[in-house]
Amino acid sequence: MDHTVIPSSLPPGVIYFGDFLSPQEEAATATILDAGGWSTELKRRVQHFGYRYDYKARAVAPDALSRAFAAMAGRIRQKISEERPLRELA
Repeated sequence: MDHTVIPSSLPPGVIYFGDFLSPQEEAATATILDAGGWSTELKRRVQHFGYRYDYKARAVAPDALSRAFAAMAGRIRQKISEERPLRELA
């Protein structure tokens, strides 16, 4: 599959770091995302990343944080701050 990103096709302000994750990090991330399971609470399938949204209460369920997702996102955030620090935020 071709994963080529054309910079002109990105929304304004988006920064794309090609090949930022190693193949092993990419596979581990995909495994965590795929393991999340699908909710059928709605008329369509939904997959939550991070906190789960409680559709009946119409609120985020703070006790339903995916620990694996949070840890994975933290590792990626740390890698970005170490290897590609952002000089400005808008």
